[in-house]
Amino acid sequence: MARLVFCGLLMLTNGVAVMALDPNRGLHEFGRQVWLSENGLPQNTVQAIAQTPDGYVWIGTQEGLARFDGVKFDIFDKQNTPALKSNDIRSLLAAHDGALWIATSFGLIRRQDGHVPHSVNQLTAALAGVDGTAAERLVVAYEPVWAIGTGRSATPEQAGEAHAHIRTRIRQWFGGTAADQCHIIYGGSVKPDNIHSLIVHPDVDGALVGGASLDVAGFREIVTRSRGAR
Repeated sequence: MARLVFCGLLMLTNGVAVMALDPNRGLHEFGRQVWLSENGLPQNTVQAIAQTPDGYVWIGTQEGLARFDGVKFDIFDKQNTPALKSNDIRSLLAAHDGALWIATSFGLIRRQDGHVPHSVNQLTAALAGVDGTAAERLVVAYEPVWAIGTGRSATPEQAGEAHAHIRTRIRQWFGGTAADQCHIIYGGSVKPDNIHSLIVHPDVDGALVGGASLDVAGFREIVTRSRGAR
């Protein structure tokens, strides 16, 4: 089986816009730069690369999966991502629905994050005309459509990733003060048994409680369990 192997990562943009990159940095700045393990890659042997609709660039190596936003790498491996049974990422495919197909030495994984680019598109429209001062007072609620009234909730990892992506965009558009002072809260089947695991994520600033708020005892338990989580 043929394998595509690069020693390190060399990004050639050819003028293609990458949504996740900081808009304050020109694309030409990435045209000749080389990233190696000392710059954040899991290792220097790159076996696969793909870009998902939310703009992130995903890099597969023999020692894990990296997500690149143009500035930093976030690393996913079997130690912090249970679905990955192997760190040896052989190939990647970004699907039109936002899913990322990951082929490893142990099997095939489908990572579904299609809700994130849709949410960012909504955020872009909603914040049109908002200035930096107003953005500092924002309260943004992230609620996956499939979690509304279904009893299904995003996992803490899914919620945290979506919130982090939204905060990154606010930082890019309005600056660091707005990103740090605004509140991004999670909604979607928030219950007493999941509030603590959701709220401990540093980018989840609170909860938008729907149907569970109609149960006084349950709502009180949500409030109680959220205290001291941060």
